[in-house]
Amino acid sequence: KYPGGVTEKIHELNPGDEGQTSFYLSSIFNPIIVRSIKNPHIDVNVQMSGTKADSSDISSESNFTIKFNSIMDLSAKSYRSVGPFSNNGPIPPRVDKESTYTVTWIITNTSNDLKDAIVNGKLPINVDWKGETSPSSERVTFDPSSRIVTWNVGNITAGTGFTYSARTVSFKVGVTPSITQKDSILSLISNISGKSTDTYTDATLQNSVGDVTTRYFD
Repeated sequence: KYPGGVTEKIHELNPGDEGQTSFYLSSIFNPIIVRSIKNPHIDVNVQMSGTKADSSDISSESNFTIKFNSIMDLSAKSYRSVGPFSNNGPIPPRVDKESTYTVTWIITNTSNDLKDAIVNGKLPINVDWKGETSPSSERVTFDPSSRIVTWNVGNITAGTGFTYSARTVSFKVGVTPSITQKDSILSLISNISGKSTDTYTDATLQNSVGDVTTRYFD
């Protein structure tokens, strides 16, 4: 809020003249306050007034709104003994022996409702999809030909992860190291990215995270 407004004096415009002026403003910086605001925006009212050569007054007015995109955050981790599944196999993984892991994706969202949210990731050739997902209400699919795991998230309410619980999904994979991967940290899923549409600004929001590996977070 700028109760007094911002004033710029142009002084004089001759017939046919044109010009421009600029000013700067900032939004609320405190992230805790920002997260509690639904559909944040700044309303701007611009008024121009002057006196013509014949001493009569002239004025004009314009209004516009600056809308702020929501922030969708995506994170991804692997677990062994934490989560909805039982995992087995040697730790660290051994050559030609399968070890299973729980992969968990987590989404948070700040200020605006989102729609058409989707998350994708790709399983390496030596990682097997075990067909176990949780919770069952979340729509998760695996395409064996492309090796793409897809989470069709759908709508995400403003405040998810702050006012409301974060959206999460877990699925189980198994990795079998080759001889060339002995004693290595192995990728369990790569190319993880998320996309959604901000229903307030109509902007496309995108996010990506690094590979989930056998370095687990128990």
